[in-house]
Amino acid sequence: MKIFLFLFLITHSIFANQFADGLKAITLLANMQQYKIKSNEAFVVKQNGKYYQKFSSTPFTGVGIEIKINIFKKITLKDGIENGTIEVYNENGYLIKKGQYKNGKLINKMKIINYPTKKEKNKINKQTKSKQNNWIESEHIDPMTDTKLKIVSTTSLNRVNYSNATLSIRYKENKDYEVVAFTATQIPDIEGRVYPAVLAGDLYPEGIPIHAEEDLEKLIKELDVTEVVFAYSDVPHEYVMHKASEVNALGADFKLIGAKPTQVKSVKPLISVCAVRTGCGKSQTTRRVSLILRDMGYKVAAIRHPMPYGDLAKQAVQRFADYSDLDKHECTIEEREEYEPHIDNGVIVYAGVDYEAILRQAEQEVDIVLWDGGNNDIPFYVSDLEIVVADPHRPGHELTYFPGEQNARTADVFVLNKVDTASPDDVIVVRENLHQLSPNAIVIEGASPLFVDDPAMIRGKRVLVVEDGPTLTHGGMKYGAGYVAARRFGAAEIVDPRPFAVGSIAETFEKYPDTGEILPAMGYGEAQVRDLEATIAAADVDMVILGTPIDLTRVLKIDKPHQRVRYELQEIGTPSLEDILKEKFGK
Repeated sequence: MKIFLFLFLITHSIFANQFADGLKAITLLANMQQYKIKSNEAFVVKQNGKYYQKFSSTPFTGVGIEIKINIFKKITLKDGIENGTIEVYNENGYLIKKGQYKNGKLINKMKIINYPTKKEKNKINKQTKSKQNNWIESEHIDPMTDTKLKIVSTTSLNRVNYSNATLSIRYKENKDYEVVAFTATQIPDIEGRVYPAVLAGDLYPEGIPIHAEEDLEKLIKELDVTEVVFAYSDVPHEYVMHKASEVNALGADFKLIGAKPTQVKSVKPLISVCAVRTGCGKSQTTRRVSLILRDMGYKVAAIRHPMPYGDLAKQAVQRFADYSDLDKHECTIEEREEYEPHIDNGVIVYAGVDYEAILRQAEQEVDIVLWDGGNNDIPFYVSDLEIVVADPHRPGHELTYFPGEQNARTADVFVLNKVDTASPDDVIVVRENLHQLSPNAIVIEGASPLFVDDPAMIRGKRVLVVEDGPTLTHGGMKYGAGYVAARRFGAAEIVDPRPFAVGSIAETFEKYPDTGEILPAMGYGEAQVRDLEATIAAADVDMVILGTPIDLTRVLKIDKPHQRVRYELQEIGTPSLEDILKEKFGK
């Protein structure tokens, strides 16, 4: 019944308010089901100024329980008239207001109860202190259902970031819930770690353990999990529902957290740049926006989607102003790929784990904040202008990936990138799909022209092409800028790297077989960097074409001739990003 109503609510928005109210009432009734009615209590309804027990024509005397849309009241009644205490509870069963009635009139103003009460807070603190050796036991008990509300949160492609967004805003100080675990996938060496107590908050003095995703079923069963919060990104809709089915079959609720409960509002104007998929060209779009704003006279900082692969506590707030900061924070290849181009343009980059603290620090030194939304999560911040990038090389993906479709539905501006290399028919398909998702959004067409230092060196050579890792792996692209450059400038052969792959690079090919004859620049840690270096060294080729956003020679040794491919966004026609930014933020 609940599922049906929810779907109906979505597909019949004209009745949204009515059904939203109905859904709240149903939720409240569900919470009330296990409430133990005392001998002098009854569910009541008010008619003609008096309260009656349901299905009775006699005014009620005793404690009446009245259910509203998202609250319920306990009212002391005499002959159907309020006479004594009244207590108002929210839908979760927590006391929020209290007052006194006499002969149907409120004696004084209702007293507002800020949950938790001082008494309850002291009780929780006492529990926490007495159980420091077993933090999971210091959990909150729902007063209405007398059950422990435990959740497991999936992390965003193994990145604790999006889950931390959810944790920080929705659950960090919420005593209704206990976050018992994160799960992780894709990126090596994340599972088995602990999300540190300094970031998790006072409710979690031992931190929160991170498990492999394949342990999800075991976690739900062994920890008596009641709710699983899905926080992965850049995944097909089908994957999301398979995961929902798995969770629901085990008896737990499956939840997707919307933007409003997790987004932080900036005191400065904020522009977000997201995409419908990894590899659309979001990074060069972000760089283009930052340069336009700088030329308009604004000081800009880019806050990058966090990539906390190291010591999470040390990575709470990170600031990158020059290359020395990259070394200081022991950045991986993937991090360098995103940070270095901004630094090259004179734009400060912020990243880390505590994204609210990051925002507050950035606000102190800039005029406009730029959210550089890697991995296509929904923006962590409330946006004054939301730019979303789409890719006609993957038509239809804007409709079928999570949360890319959500980004598309909230877009103010679309950048339809790579129109110079995509099929005209595919460009039309994506344009029509974007209009369907956000009909009022402005559409800008763009290209990603290639720049190579010496194109003539490529002609006639047997080449190894190295591309951005995430674009090829979870992004699902079979090629990138390096491959296009090899074909455009006459390489004799693109050599398959798989026979030369070693260690974690070989494992990546096993996990992502569709990468084909392109070498993904995987560099999530020092071990992967060394494996990448060894793979390139072993390759029997004349030259290496580097299609990564950074110069890989800064982080690894390449003992072969090489050419680096650069690419930047170039808008085609009007309107342009400059037109839109000047209209929105012009001085």
